[in-house]
Amino acid sequence: MRRAAGTLAPVLTQLALALALVGGIGLVAVGASGLLAAGMGAAFGEGFVAGDPPGVTYTPDRCADFAEYHPEAGGCQGAAAAHHFDEVVGYRVDAGVLGLLLLAAWWRLGPRLRRRAAGAALPDGFAATVGASLFGVAAAALLLQGLGELALGRSTGAGQYLSGGLVSLVAFAAFAVALLRVLSGRSGSRS
Repeated sequence: MRRAAGTLAPVLTQLALALALVGGIGLVAVGASGLLAAGMGAAFGEGFVAGDPPGVTYTPDRCADFAEYHPEAGGCQGAAAAHHFDEVVGYRVDAGVLGLLLLAAWWRLGPRLRRRAAGAALPDGFAATVGASLFGVAAAALLLQGLGELALGRSTGAGQYLSGGLVSLVAFAAFAVALLRVLSGRSGSRS
């Protein structure tokens, strides 16, 4: 029983390090998508990023809440879009800050933990495989959603999907390149 626990600890350490890296990069990507959404809002209007689809209505009390936050918006729909825009951008940027903190901890503690876990069973490229897989699926889903909204003539809210999809596509490409490097290194060592 002790021997099994002794061999499991390095694997769990490697797994935790890989997930901290992918998770930290994921949170930073969310933060970057918030900054991109802010830019899209400045270029195309807050409604492009966080506007409601046609037909959405609010109660007078809810409209009053939105107007309290954004009296400059000039109406319920504009105030709602401005409020939702603040949330889309703000929460994403907050997630990015958490990601930077997680990556800083990974960078600081990682070398010591990797030495402890040396020789464990996780293959080289594990984090790159997980990252490429997750970001590839996220990029496809978010870009399809955003582009689908535009294709249907509904630009309100499309920017929230497009900003996330574009950043996910960049993260996917980075992880895919890292994975290809690991795989090409393996094939080179076999020849």
